[in-house]
Amino acid sequence: MPNVSVGRRGQLAVLTASVFCLLAVLLGGGPPPEIEGALLLSMPGGYYRTPVEVAVVADREGSIYYTLDCTLPTDRSLRYHQPLTLFADGAVRGQAVVLRARLYVDGRPAGQGVTATYFFGSTLDGLTLPLVSIVTDPANLYDHYTGIYTGGAILVQWQRSHPNQEPDWTSPANYKQRGPAWQRDAHIEIFDAGGRRITAQNAGLRIAGQATANHPSKSLRLVGVEETGGLLQLPFWSDRLHDYDRFVLRNAGNDDAYCRIRDGLAHSLGAEVGLPGQAFQPVAVYLNGRFHDVLNARDEQTPFWLANRYGADADSAAILSGDERSPVLEAGLASDLADYHTLLTWVQGRDFTQDSTLQALSQWVDLDNFTRFYAFQILCGNIDWPHNNSLLWRADGTGEMTDRRWRMSLKDLDVAFGQMVYSWDDVLAHAIRRSAFLPYLLKNERWKQEFVATCEELLASVLHPEYVLEMAAELRFAAAAETLHTGVFYRDPQRRDREYAAMAAFLDKQPEFLALCFERNLGVALKLPQGPPPALKTKESYSFAPNSVLLNGLVLQTPARRQDGILGIVEAGQWIAVDEYAGRNGLRAVVHRPTDSVMFLPAAGDTPR
Repeated sequence: MPNVSVGRRGQLAVLTASVFCLLAVLLGGGPPPEIEGALLLSMPGGYYRTPVEVAVVADREGSIYYTLDCTLPTDRSLRYHQPLTLFADGAVRGQAVVLRARLYVDGRPAGQGVTATYFFGSTLDGLTLPLVSIVTDPANLYDHYTGIYTGGAILVQWQRSHPNQEPDWTSPANYKQRGPAWQRDAHIEIFDAGGRRITAQNAGLRIAGQATANHPSKSLRLVGVEETGGLLQLPFWSDRLHDYDRFVLRNAGNDDAYCRIRDGLAHSLGAEVGLPGQAFQPVAVYLNGRFHDVLNARDEQTPFWLANRYGADADSAAILSGDERSPVLEAGLASDLADYHTLLTWVQGRDFTQDSTLQALSQWVDLDNFTRFYAFQILCGNIDWPHNNSLLWRADGTGEMTDRRWRMSLKDLDVAFGQMVYSWDDVLAHAIRRSAFLPYLLKNERWKQEFVATCEELLASVLHPEYVLEMAAELRFAAAAETLHTGVFYRDPQRRDREYAAMAAFLDKQPEFLALCFERNLGVALKLPQGPPPALKTKESYSFAPNSVLLNGLVLQTPARRQDGILGIVEAGQWIAVDEYAGRNGLRAVVHRPTDSVMFLPAAGDTPR
């Protein structure tokens, strides 16, 4: 349990703390105070080896109240009189101390208050991922009527009317509700893999996702709020802060119970060949001072995303999603959706055996994007598309992709790379049958040849089975240390290994299966890769504790080899799964690099942080 003690100093100490805070602001010395609303904290949220004394100072006369249970302070909460000494018993990993304070003037709350999360002792030792701390009043999550993280009254009402039916992902519940009415106030702090706080800000908190909203670990959507101009400052996908209107901490969707990286893996590979998509960064998430899960931070595909990524004019952006043949309007004007349907009607009435038709279509759509996109989706084995998870957009702007032509973006490839048994269905026939454009484009011999050549190019490069496995290992082992410490990423290590082995088996057999599909549907012989894949590109944008300097420890190397696509350790001539080895030897971090070695960090306490 978190602890707090009150210093034995009187009013002079409070005044001294006040002067210290103000001088620190003016002179830039000492720890940077947090400024939020009408309050100052002498020590910001962060990582501390020893107990920390925190003074709370107001910029006007009034009474300060505080809480340590994440509830929003009221005038019935503990009243602040003098600096608080914060610490945690035993510095248990997965626990932190959350301090929330609020000023009351003449009996009424003044300002937004202040919130900070404090980690102590060995709590963050071995952290290899960025960390996101989210704090919100517990009632916002678990209240029977208004809580967004519980089934609540809505699910109970459904159960009463369906007494003989077990709830499933389609059942209505509090956590299935969407929109501003189900947004709750929250405070977020983001720390790097070294435990250093990067940013702190207020945000709106919602539940995200549909089919997996009933999972124990849910996807969370963070939204910019009015006081910050509707923007959030995020450090995940570059070496500096960028503004976003919202982002999602995703539980991996339909891949949640399997490898948990498929969608991020596909987007990372697609980015290497210029396909629009979402950024990807696994993060350790703390919710109300307790470790919650390792979730995937993703930028949401909104007009602001188009402006951020591609230089689009957000006001001109149109985004369509869902079924490629009958999408819904996510952003833009009704006339944008009408234009798209006009395009579909035009396509259905034209002779695509003529190159002139193809040339005319290129005035409406980016054909290079369509060609590469269709090839990529089919080679990934994404059977949950294009009747679902399609995303098309167009916009004006200053970027290369902002010429007002329709383009396709990757979205939700959770079932790619063999996640479901029907991934062995004829994915090419499925795409031809359910796409709005592909069956017509394939009638043009020139486009069909270009499409096949693009498929062969991708299979020899970023979608080469060995390249995909290497990237998957990069993503998997990046979070290995967090996995070992928390035990919630996979409660069954053997199942985790089986899932990765299943993906490796799928990738090994898929090229020959694709060749059969191309022969059956197109009458062409797909040229399969004969040589090794290209060298894996370094993912400098990932905050994956990339070297020993960031980890602050000595790196040791041990011989390793692959077995069924899984990286493991060779010890005394016996292959051992890397996580099993690490758990047995008490290592506090495991970092895989694109080499034949696995790197280890000594157990906690061997090296100073």
